[in-house]
Amino acid sequence: KFRVSEEKICLVRNGVDLKQYVPIPIELRKKNRQRLGFEDEFVIGLVARLSSVKGQDVLLQSLKLIKQKAPKAKVLLSGEGREEASLRRLVNELGLENDVCFSKTPPSVYDELAACDIFVMPSREEGLGLSIAEAQASGLAVIGSRVGGIPSLIQHEKTGLLVDKENPQQLADAIIRLINNTQLRIQLEQAGRIHVEKNFDVNTMVEETIACYEAVKL
Repeated sequence: KFRVSEEKICLVRNGVDLKQYVPIPIELRKKNRQRLGFEDEFVIGLVARLSSVKGQDVLLQSLKLIKQKAPKAKVLLSGEGREEASLRRLVNELGLENDVCFSKTPPSVYDELAACDIFVMPSREEGLGLSIAEAQASGLAVIGSRVGGIPSLIQHEKTGLLVDKENPQQLADAIIRLINNTQLRIQLEQAGRIHVEKNFDVNTMVEETIACYEAVKL
């Protein structure tokens, strides 16, 4: 787009602090689920600004389908933004008033992730989707749409599940699959954490950034 030759481009992936985002301890999980009013429900989380680009509406439409096969499924929408009013209206239109929790942007994203069973990012567009990497580092199985940089975080059926954007049925099928298949969910949890450790460590990001600056100095 900017007609820059490849030899002048340095790619540095965003990084996650792996000391901050660790597999969620049982007690912390229990504490944060109680804080948000969850008990034994299966919680599908999405932490992001409330924007049409993030696809919260797609997740809500999929929840309507999911409830037919998994009555205890609930959605946590954590974040703030201009789409909050329209999303709340959609919840009412779908009859999901008792199945969706809106939570303001938390001081700690990790605390919100700690309340979830899986993490979903059904974006319409996405540069990378760093919150997916944060969820993977926290030991959650993830589902994301095939847009932008998300496929670099999610290798389908290896480090997570990929679905087409704006496809509530396909998203619902993927979520139901993880609800019903505990073994697959555990496999994705473990593989996702390893993938972030190898490719998206914040220390690696710092080292590569410094190396890029040093190369420019030369």
